[in-house]
Amino acid sequence: MTGDKINLELILQTNPEKGFEYIYEHHYDILCKASYRLLLDRDAAEDVVQEVLLEFWNKREQIQINTSIVAYLKRSVYNRSINYIKSKSRFTDDENVLLTYEDEEDSVEEEIFGNEMQQKLDKVMENLPEKCKYAFALSRFEHKTYNEIAEIMDISVKTVENQISKALKILRNSLLVKS
Repeated sequence: MTGDKINLELILQTNPEKGFEYIYEHHYDILCKASYRLLLDRDAAEDVVQEVLLEFWNKREQIQINTSIVAYLKRSVYNRSINYIKSKSRFTDDENVLLTYEDEEDSVEEEIFGNEMQQKLDKVMENLPEKCKYAFALSRFEHKTYNEIAEIMDISVKTVENQISKALKILRNSLLVKS
């Protein structure tokens, strides 16, 4: 594996097009499957992977990679998939807010408050431990059951319960309104 890493890095340095072509041919499907496990939507998973690869190509000279290139791309796909889940959920919530409130003044006030709360939530979510964030996102944004989450994450249902409880406790403590 280390030899592959060194060779891929060397190829990317000496012949970026050939290196990128290698990444695309050998890792595209794996990256799509990783994204699909989170999104359960093939088109969205492919979009996420294409965005990650495009960003990698455009920023290839500025990116500092401390792990293997493949590990970097997998982490990027994971993060972009989680962000996709959050943005999809936020869009649905915004639609519901607009449909629910009839009074325009209340609607604007509630939307501002909702946006502020969403920003706070996003900030706290970014700082959650990875397992907590993943389990919480699957539960709250994808509406997965604890059993489904346990299967996806390859952990026990009890561990899922613990991770979500931990996430909720962190969120609750972080989002308390301070007077």
